[in-house]
Amino acid sequence: MGFNIDAIKIDEVEIENTNEKSSIYVAKVEYKELNKICKLGNVSINREVDDDRAEKMVDYIKKKGSFYPTIVVATTKKNIIDYSDMKKKIEVRIREEQDKFIVLDGQHRFESINLLVKENPNIERYQSVLLIENINDFQQRKIFVDINDTPRKVTTGTKLRFEKTIANYYSLSFVDFRDDVLECILMDDNQTSNNKEIPYKYIVKFNEKLINVLQKNFARGKLTMTEIDQYKESIFQINNMLIEILKFSQNNDNQITRYELFYIVLGEIFSCYMSNSLNTKEELEINKIQDEFTIIKNNLPKISSDFLDDIPKDQSGKKEKIHNLISNVIGRK
Repeated sequence: MGFNIDAIKIDEVEIENTNEKSSIYVAKVEYKELNKICKLGNVSINREVDDDRAEKMVDYIKKKGSFYPTIVVATTKKNIIDYSDMKKKIEVRIREEQDKFIVLDGQHRFESINLLVKENPNIERYQSVLLIENINDFQQRKIFVDINDTPRKVTTGTKLRFEKTIANYYSLSFVDFRDDVLECILMDDNQTSNNKEIPYKYIVKFNEKLINVLQKNFARGKLTMTEIDQYKESIFQINNMLIEILKFSQNNDNQITRYELFYIVLGEIFSCYMSNSLNTKEELEINKIQDEFTIIKNNLPKISSDFLDDIPKDQSGKKEKIHNLISNVIGRK
């Protein structure tokens, strides 16, 4: 499907570490065409959209004289845009859903416009769009943080999932792989006040400790991305075990799982299996890990109650107590 859109090419920049270039345009897009050429990205690119917020914004944009600031979008696809400098237009070829531009900034504006178009399909309104052509997922995440990097807008939890680390790579892949996990994950929060949902940050912190040796060896050039990917299935299995503990905790109201330190300690305790696998060049001992996770799950009510009965005041004391409680039930010193 082709679209002819009024646009001006404002810049062309070299893409870092490549011989390619990225063109940047300012375009004027009809409301009713916006959803046909743009889409929201997955959790690795966008925050989750707050539906209530988007619906409230519809009331604003309906008002006479209202307007939105420019929405920033990008495409990883090459050769889907033809620009005519003489006509000041771009021709966009959208053949399939994955060709659509990803919204980097303005996802709530974008969603509210979609809602308004559903109410009034024949509405004659336009939205200004800054279009960045031919950039990869990592560059898109960087632009998102650069645009939103203020204490008010971007939480530590949000920044964490845009970091270029192996732990974040595993964690995002796991969350995207397990759709049901999103039901109990808070993607942008730093902490939680209950054990029903946990921040995505906790998953990353668990994996940071679990695969610390992999991250170090990758950073030193001792492991390739292909070798990192070979561990992905095993890491997913271990993350599944972590989610089992979380769901067990939800059903039994074990409040220890709302503490970030619980996940950090678990990652540290099980990191020995990763180190051993890397040193011996053998597969991870998944059965042993599963056995220990099962023991922890079965003893979680006692671990939780013992911790909550007398919570140390300082972080180091809390961490030490959680470590001792878990180590004792699985027979570690």
